[in-house]
Amino acid sequence: MTAPPAQTAIPPPATMLVPIHRFATSDFTSSRAADAATKARFATQFSRFVVNGFSAQQFPTWFHKLLVQTFGLPRHASRIDLLSRRFSTPTTNAEFVPRIRAYIPAGRPDRGLTDVEIHLQRWLRTTGAATEIIHCSANLTEAAERHLLRVLLARYPDELQRLPGAADEDPMQPDLFPELAL
Repeated sequence: MTAPPAQTAIPPPATMLVPIHRFATSDFTSSRAADAATKARFATQFSRFVVNGFSAQQFPTWFHKLLVQTFGLPRHASRIDLLSRRFSTPTTNAEFVPRIRAYIPAGRPDRGLTDVEIHLQRWLRTTGAATEIIHCSANLTEAAERHLLRVLLARYPDELQRLPGAADEDPMQPDLFPELAL
């Protein structure tokens, strides 16, 4: 059995360059769902949650209770279920962003969280956070795939020679995996 390559860890996620936004109470209207101060606290926590890579540490129970009332999320989803289904991988994080951007807030701010949804959509759009999340997701997915490829090639070194075109002596053919020079 061949020893694994020296570098086997998946690179850590990059820190987002978008700062946490502190929303003001004056940005919101009190409603049955939440008063203006709670809406501001929730929007700020949403910003913190996103900027910190959708970290479970930034997903307290009070935040979950309000989040499931926004963006058409299922209200019956438990905190753990929502974290594991929507925020567990770079791909699920990136899939959440277009959902928020495409969502059309309905209702009156004095009856629900519509004003929060509008402010969060604007924040994602104007700060570049949405683009950065999608870009980070693509980079992390590629890093994870390359890590898996390195592990598999270390375990099965002869398989690279079995790939179509790998045995050809054509000097014009680009190297399939230049960073994996064996």
